[in-house]
Amino acid sequence: MQPALPQKPLHSVQTNQRQPTVQRQLHSELSKLNITHTDHSNRTDLPFKIISPDHTLELFKTKHKDNLLLQVPLPSYFEYISNAKIKEFIDNDELVSGYVNMLYNEDFTEIKEELDIIIQSQHDTALDLKNKYTESKDGLLSKAKKLDKDLVNYHSRLNEFDHLQIEMYDSLSDLSRQNISKLFDKKVSETESLCSDILRDASEKEGKLDPVELEKLLDDYISLRHKWHNYKECISKIDHHKVIGLE
Repeated sequence: MQPALPQKPLHSVQTNQRQPTVQRQLHSELSKLNITHTDHSNRTDLPFKIISPDHTLELFKTKHKDNLLLQVPLPSYFEYISNAKIKEFIDNDELVSGYVNMLYNEDFTEIKEELDIIIQSQHDTALDLKNKYTESKDGLLSKAKKLDKDLVNYHSRLNEFDHLQIEMYDSLSDLSRQNISKLFDKKVSETESLCSDILRDASEKEGKLDPVELEKLLDDYISLRHKWHNYKECISKIDHHKVIGLE
């Protein structure tokens, strides 16, 4: 049942004074929208079909080759309805969608059936992927758990390597020119102390040593002094950068 028509104007309305039609109002509202999307429908690496955002439009193009745009015929009396009423009609989504659905019910039914098939295919594929993921032996879940365990082991070994690396650098630092020089300085002091002990012992036992003891005492002293001179020579070479490889 059509709504009651408003009273026809008493005089004709000039074309340039006519109120905008519903089509113009719809176009004005749609032009304000900024709709962007990423089309993945051409991807071939997915195990299911992706529905293009323009899928419905393509179906309409196939069915209505002579008229590629969705046409919504309106009664002629809409020309005489006020702008406020037209806006009220446009803002009522339920009223507009019901009217469009009534005109293209058959097309919408076919589109819905095709989309349902695609959605069911996506659902079945997702369920199959889930089953493969959760399989107890060769599923992706068990493989992921194994990878997690391997990663824990890897990080443990990496920490161990870091500690050993620090120890290695500490050991290498002991081989620096300065540390080696300190080591020889210490040996020089120790050797010099031993030489002093021998001389003090010989002084205390003066006249009491037999030839064999005296000869041994002299040999020990000469050996220590020889070491002392070698240590001093090493220190001198290190100080004058004559030892290659010590930094």
